[in-house]
Amino acid sequence: MRYITYEDKHIISQIAQLHETELERQHQDYQQTTLSVALREEMLLNGLYHGTDVLITHIVDDTLIGVIWGRYLKHEQKVIIEFLYVALRYRQQGIASKLKDEIERWAIEQGAEEIQGTVDAHNIMMQQLNQQKGYQVSKVIMTKKLPLNNEHNKDK
Repeated sequence: MRYITYEDKHIISQIAQLHETELERQHQDYQQTTLSVALREEMLLNGLYHGTDVLITHIVDDTLIGVIWGRYLKHEQKVIIEFLYVALRYRQQGIASKLKDEIERWAIEQGAEEIQGTVDAHNIMMQQLNQQKGYQVSKVIMTKKLPLNNEHNKDK
């Protein structure tokens, strides 16, 4: 496991690109742009600079295999897992579990009393891993698409 620092700009850029690619893959309404990647990179850099965020990676032969991004919310004494990714061909090898263990250690060092993450409803493997690690479901978000009804679309 390698902790990424503010100076690791090449890896931070790679993580920002990966995060945006995953958002686009998982959300049909999301479109990755050059600007969205640049803003995500700025968000990562800002969090590292101010010490609120952590990026922990698993790198093999200079290739980013896995990453976990966490943010410490001091006023809530809580760490939010913003992003967890393991490259497809490296899954089922315990990498995500090790990344989660490491971010838990970091969270405890920060003084966090809890750690929280969002898992896609279809990602059964991650839900099971979280439950094995003692996570509990605290809320379920349900979404319904609504028909667009505004002045612009009434003429169509």
